[in-house]
Amino acid sequence: LATRTYLLGSIFCILKEQRKIAASHQSTQNLLADLQIRLETTFALSPEQRTNIRIVAGDLMFDPSKITFTTLHFDVADRLRQEREAFNLTNIYGNPARERFLTICIKRQCSSIRNSFRELLRDSVIGDDTSTLSDFTYDSSTRFRRAGGNSDLGPATRARLAILVESFSVL
Repeated sequence: LATRTYLLGSIFCILKEQRKIAASHQSTQNLLADLQIRLETTFALSPEQRTNIRIVAGDLMFDPSKITFTTLHFDVADRLRQEREAFNLTNIYGNPARERFLTICIKRQCSSIRNSFRELLRDSVIGDDTSTLSDFTYDSSTRFRRAGGNSDLGPATRARLAILVESFSVL
């Protein structure tokens, strides 16, 4: 009888401790859920992710088949979505708030790339530092292409840049 009483007391102590652990586990889960919500409101892109966005935007800006620049952010967003693993953006897609933040960042980066390209184009034809078409091609490919600088990029790229330079010099 004493052994059974001791065993029953031990079982009740174990059950009591198990309930305390379950309550503590529940409060830990609530704390983690609260931290996750707070992290969602303070989300920021890493410097590597921002650099990847800028690289893709510059590369697409320099694409010889690109004739409109105002919709560059759509093309960049599509490319990033297709290659999200390669550009370390897997933590963004699937979360609407983060995707919205990424869209805003893409728009800002594309605007900056467009302005830089416009200024480089302007400076190549106006002012004291004008340059030849081959120099402009090399300078712009160095700044915007992922592969780096090259002055011999093929006739399509040279023709596109020549048209842009000519149209800008008329203004």
